[in-house]
Amino acid sequence: MLIAGAFDEAGSPTIKIRVSGDRGSRDYAATIDTGFTGFVALPLVEMVPLGLSTDPGAASVMLGDGTIIENLVARGSVILGSHLAVGTILLDETSADVLIGMAFLRAFAVTLIVTDKIVALCDAAESVETVAELIQSAR
Repeated sequence: MLIAGAFDEAGSPTIKIRVSGDRGSRDYAATIDTGFTGFVALPLVEMVPLGLSTDPGAASVMLGDGTIIENLVARGSVILGSHLAVGTILLDETSADVLIGMAFLRAFAVTLIVTDKIVALCDAAESVETVAELIQSAR
């Protein structure tokens, strides 16, 4: 599996994912955030159209500035390319960003490749070979 990503206007690496709940699914350009240890973070407003049901309780989340906030969480399915994984989705009422974190990369067993021109996710087993090919093609 090789999934090509892109850089957004701010220069952050993004990848296209599809998130599914009980009522449907939506495609998102998700920002890859290696400082986020979770699976996926979605804006809270996406909960209703997707039909995500919240789990009891809330998750304590430490932001980059050290502030701790509470967020609702829900189980949801995510499709990356032709692969599916189920995980905990953080529902953030303070952000409009869709984020994928380190738990996402582990759930899909992918390697993240970011250079000045390339954003890609590839099977961990293929990563060394794929990195060499991507670097050659970017030159």
